[in-house]
Amino acid sequence: MTLSRVLLCLLVLSQGHHASAGQLKTESKEAPATAANSATSGQTQPTTAERIAGLERLLTADRQRQADLRRLSEELQQDFEARSAEFTTKDSLVTETRAGMEAATEEELKVRRPALEKLEKEREAARAQFDRTISRRKAVQEQLEILTEKIALEEKGLERLKSAEPEASSQPSPRSRPPKAAPDGQPAADANAAGPEESKSPSNTAADRPAAEALAPGAKANAADQKEESNPAPAVEAEPVLAAKRELQSRRRELDLANERVQELDESIAIFERDLQSAERLLDITRQEAESATKTVQEQRRELEQRRSDGTPEAETSSLEEALAREAGRVEATRAEIAFQRTRVDESRVLLERLRESRSLAGKELEGAAQSLKSAEAKLALLESPVAPHRIGGWIRNTGPRVLGLVLLLLVIWWAGQIVARRVIGTLMRRSRHGSSAEREQRAETLQRVFRYAVSMAVLTLGVLAVLHTSGIDVSVLFGGAAVIGAAVAFGSQNLIKDYFTGFMILAENQYSVGNVIRIADTSGVVEDISLRMTVLRDEEGTVHFIPHGQVTKVSNMTHGWSRAVFQIPVGYQENIDEVMTLLLDLAKQMRDDPKYGPQTLGQPEMQGVDALGDSAVLVKFTIKTRPHMQWGVKREMLRRIKTEFDRRGIVIPYPQWVVHHADGEPEASDSAARESVP
Repeated sequence: MTLSRVLLCLLVLSQGHHASAGQLKTESKEAPATAANSATSGQTQPTTAERIAGLERLLTADRQRQADLRRLSEELQQDFEARSAEFTTKDSLVTETRAGMEAATEEELKVRRPALEKLEKEREAARAQFDRTISRRKAVQEQLEILTEKIALEEKGLERLKSAEPEASSQPSPRSRPPKAAPDGQPAADANAAGPEESKSPSNTAADRPAAEALAPGAKANAADQKEESNPAPAVEAEPVLAAKRELQSRRRELDLANERVQELDESIAIFERDLQSAERLLDITRQEAESATKTVQEQRRELEQRRSDGTPEAETSSLEEALAREAGRVEATRAEIAFQRTRVDESRVLLERLRESRSLAGKELEGAAQSLKSAEAKLALLESPVAPHRIGGWIRNTGPRVLGLVLLLLVIWWAGQIVARRVIGTLMRRSRHGSSAEREQRAETLQRVFRYAVSMAVLTLGVLAVLHTSGIDVSVLFGGAAVIGAAVAFGSQNLIKDYFTGFMILAENQYSVGNVIRIADTSGVVEDISLRMTVLRDEEGTVHFIPHGQVTKVSNMTHGWSRAVFQIPVGYQENIDEVMTLLLDLAKQMRDDPKYGPQTLGQPEMQGVDALGDSAVLVKFTIKTRPHMQWGVKREMLRRIKTEFDRRGIVIPYPQWVVHHADGEPEASDSAARESVP
């Protein structure tokens, strides 16, 4: 509800001066529905010409009432002076009479007391009349001030309707927030300037433009937007972004308009609340005057009848009759004034109720406009973000094919790297004469894994940079930042660099390969994987150990080139050691000639002879050279054969024994002192 609509409501109510209070109360009950219909139905709204004519009639009527109130104020000023003089005179007489009675005798007091009581009664009546005149004069002045504000409000609305601007301009009122600037730097209010064609068009009504009340600022905003589009900025924006910006400008204007409507309605409600309070006070004062005048008339009539019954001459009662006639006329005048003031109070209440209903509707419109603005801002933020649908679609159409070709090229490079790692390294290892074929295969597998890892990292890094460059992102900035970040990382990641450097040296020196059994510090296991940074070991219990190369200070490779099974066989002191050594060599030769275990051995067994003379046995030591990883299987099979052959020949594998010497010097072996040896 804009300013002209507020004034239109005043115009409708001003026609209610000729209606009864009952009709006004009926209208007040229908006010919410009427306000809602007038806000949504374009057919019930008058044209701009009808509004101008109605506001001019309302302005003329209010100016006439302003003139009447000024004349009444002047009359009340004269009445104020007269009542002031009358009260001053009565008060002086009472004071003088009281002063004269202080020195009077008892006889004189009896004579003067009735006259004093009469003077005091007249003084009290003059005082009450003077107080009512003061209150009435103050109430009339208040109404005059309120009516002056209403006339200023009407003149403002009439000037707005007659001008070429829309009736609810986007320029904010002093208490409203300033409009935000448009994206091109121009104020949003510039987009609201209405052209002369629209201001002169008779069809430009609220029915034609319901979203912008009587005149549509959105249409003018479109004209301003077309002007902006005719002078595009150097950076061409997508149509969805431009449409979202236009929508955002429109939503901001709608919010400004709704905010201004709410403020105008608040100002109008404040004015009409004061007007209602003033009218109610003036009605109370008029009722008091009517009661006082009626009481005065009744007293004067009784006095006149008393004088006539006492036979007072007509010449003496004529002045009393004239005063009675004046008071009777005053009573009729106050009664008419009471009816008029009561009508004004009822009208003000109806209007105030309608304005409050309109304020409620305008508040809801303001909330809706704020929500719409928030949605428009979120929509524009989404469209301006890199993940906007139109940006993604444009990237797919324009840049997508090139990025796809680049990705395919990188995949080809990666695939070629895998082929090189598999074929070239495999060929080089097969041509190498260092180590056995199994060792060369393990070496080839290790190098292939490392090479594939290096190629994958290189292709991934170059691919990311190439895709960013193809997508229009300046990668030189990334290189500059990468240099700073690289220095910080290098300073804080010395151990990581050490891991990579040590891993490179391990691979270059071929210290171990995938599949070897090694020992690093106290951890032993099979090498499952090797990278430039770490080695993965799995021990015989299945536990996996990840060992960074920076922690590798010593490596024991138990399967590098060839292995050796070492045997230490305990034999009793009573046995023939030479025969036992010959037997052990024969068993080792049989193992070498075995079709299953023979290929696992290398060369002839080596008998090293007696290795130690223990407490209970003689240790005979010999070795068998095997292929890598075969020493454990060969050793287990050889120990089985030795135990079987010793049992068949009756060769005792002794256990520890103690010799106990008695006091008589005779030694005695004690079986109870025997204990099981710990392997």
